[in-house]
Amino acid sequence: MKKGIKGIYLIERIETFPCEKKYYVGQAIDIFRRLNNHCTQNNPGIDNAISELGSDKFSFRILEIVHHAEDLDTCESKWINYYKELYGDEQMYNIAQTTNSRTTIDSQIKAQIKKLFEEELGRSIYAIAEYFDISHEDVIKIRKPLLSKHGLTWKKGKIVNKLTELEPNNWKGGLITKKMAKDVDSILAIKGNTEKDIRFISQSDLKLYLDSKEVYEFASEIKNIQ
Repeated sequence: MKKGIKGIYLIERIETFPCEKKYYVGQAIDIFRRLNNHCTQNNPGIDNAISELGSDKFSFRILEIVHHAEDLDTCESKWINYYKELYGDEQMYNIAQTTNSRTTIDSQIKAQIKKLFEEELGRSIYAIAEYFDISHEDVIKIRKPLLSKHGLTWKKGKIVNKLTELEPNNWKGGLITKKMAKDVDSILAIKGNTEKDIRFISQSDLKLYLDSKEVYEFASEIKNIQ
């Protein structure tokens, strides 16, 4: 199988007047596969915009080819900051904008994620990350205060009760969705790619999926949130 192009890409909304243009900067292990996902999914942000306006209202180009997966965050941050300085935050589709030191997520998105966890604290962090097109690390940060509130903590690679050190019943926090599993399988099917090239899932949760594919319990995908 032909190896995908790893790097940073730009999606630009095309309008009659330059002031109506809007931009999205993203990173991917396989850029063209990621573009296809943008055009076929309906998640908040750029996916929603493409779905509503039509793919013919957008242009796409590769900004930078990145040879090492560990350099993607730094390169993406550089290009997001470049377009923010040129056009301002309001002209960016990026919900989560990476910088070298932190990630900023829109307050409305944070509130929606917090509400999801308040309804079900043990729901999948990956289903939430997939829906809002942000990293699972950012979802974990939003969940962290709620864990403490419910007497839970992170210990030895899993969530446990602070007093009993037992895992909560029916906990699905580390389960991935079927869509993510397909992406994992596709990436690993490309010659030269390894588990380290998969950065949207923690290595421990990835190992759990790979070691138990035949009996794996997938997380339910999140549908439209009002």
